Amino acid sequence: MRRLREAVVVGACLLAGSGAHVQAQPAEGVAQAPATRGRAEALNVFDSLEKRMRGKVSLAELYWLKARLAEEEGNFDQVSHYLELALKQKIRDPDMRDKIYWYGAWNERRRNNLPRAAELLAELDAQTQAEFTRVRSLFWLGKTLKDL
Repeated sequence: MRRLREAVVVGACLLAGSGAHVQAQPAEGVAQAPATRGRAEALNVFDSLEKRMRGKVSLAELYWLKARLAEEEGNFDQVSHYLELALKQKIRDPDMRDKIYWYGAWNERRRNNLPRAAELLAELDAQTQAEFTRVRSLFWLGKTLKDL
């Protein structure tokens, strides 16, 4: 589990450490934003981790990070896919579970899949231990049910 956490941190650092300026790549002769390279490198690390660690530890945090990458790219169907995979994992960390439910519900609202968003928000309300998260989920659950 420690190695998974370290590798996830490396991938997150690759994402966070990328700047917004453009650098030339002499080997390829094309310019590429470091943020794009950072995402590609992080995704490679995450894919490798998923293959090596599947069945050994919970991959919920890894899937959550992959979902965040897909969100940055605007691929909301893929976000939904990764968050559903994360929810199928055994999640011991209540904060991580809350994040997965919250981002899942928010993504489903964005995709206009209001019934699924309502399910996720209701589940978040039922499972969270944080009062702020409970209040926030109930507020958005009410808005979502109203919009149905």
